[in-house]
Amino acid sequence: MRRLLSAPNALIVLLKVRIIIMHRYPVMISLLSIALKLMLSIRSCALLVSISLVIISTYLAPCLFDHSAFAQSADDVSRAVELDKEAKQMISEGKYHVATELYREALTIIDHPDLLINLAKAELQLGESQSAFNACSRALASPLLTPQAREAAASCVSEAQIQMNQIRAFVRTYPSGANLRLDGRSLGQAPWEGQVAPGRRQFDFELDGHVPVSRSVNAVPGAQLKLQVRMIPQGMGGLISLRTTPKSANIILDNEFIGQSPVISFPVSKGSHSLEIKFKGYLDERHQVSVSEGQNQKLNFFLKPVRGRVSATDLWPAWGLMSAGMLTGVLAGYFGYRALNSRNQADDLALTDGSAMGYDEYRFLIRDMNRDQETSDILWTTSGLMLTSGLTWWLIVR
Repeated sequence: MRRLLSAPNALIVLLKVRIIIMHRYPVMISLLSIALKLMLSIRSCALLVSISLVIISTYLAPCLFDHSAFAQSADDVSRAVELDKEAKQMISEGKYHVATELYREALTIIDHPDLLINLAKAELQLGESQSAFNACSRALASPLLTPQAREAAASCVSEAQIQMNQIRAFVRTYPSGANLRLDGRSLGQAPWEGQVAPGRRQFDFELDGHVPVSRSVNAVPGAQLKLQVRMIPQGMGGLISLRTTPKSANIILDNEFIGQSPVISFPVSKGSHSLEIKFKGYLDERHQVSVSEGQNQKLNFFLKPVRGRVSATDLWPAWGLMSAGMLTGVLAGYFGYRALNSRNQADDLALTDGSAMGYDEYRFLIRDMNRDQETSDILWTTSGLMLTSGLTWWLIVR
């Protein structure tokens, strides 16, 4: 048993088995050899391709990718830092427009999230909430964002969204310096600019020696709110603001000429006043206007043109159209009568005569009836149009 398992004996046995297989199955052996060689060839090719790619990527990568295109030079970084410092100085001085321009210039050099966040903060001070929202959104998408900067960008986005839902208000008083309250909350003195929440808002104005004024406005998101208020001195009475269509009409108040329309904030005493409006070519307007203490009475008038005397020559087209329409109507009735007569004759002929000649005459009568009926319809339509046109002309001229 040990002799059989020794190395020389095992080798001899394997050789004998190989010889027997090659003699009995030569075709199978040939196919196995070809397959083995093919597998070795494929593995060799794959290995060669991998080695080639490594060599190419090693030697050609510096040529294909210019690292200097992606890396900022030291001068560019220094310039961006200087612009950032200048912009912060402008913000501390309240020059937000200049600061935004500096930040935009810096961003053309380096697209850094910190610059975007600082730009957005300056834009928020200017009320440019949409631009600030876009800048902070870009900053949040930057891979260079630090955790601290991410928190600042998220806060900036929230503030921009709140501001986008608010309305920028510009409030002025004449004279200026009136104390201003918004929904009961003091805002200081006019003129005033700031953000107001959407919805119905009430502004209250108080100025020494003047009548207190209240204004209720509807603040709409996405729109600016501009409010101008004229403060009326106490004891003066009220104001009258008057507009006319057309403009430049002569305005006479209490039998005194005060100017041509439009008249804006004309001071008057409280009580009733007679108002007269005159304009060449238009009817005179006379009204009684009542003004209370501290009121700014606003009036609008649409003047009516004077209609002059109508001559006969102005109406002849109307009479001509209506006359032609009546004549056309008479002709339409005549042809309608002929169509009806032809129909009656055809009916009588169909009941009394069944010959061939009678049938031919019946056909002729039906043809005449259809022709006269069509002519009558056309004339009736034409008559109606002429009468309507003539009557319209007459009404317009009159």
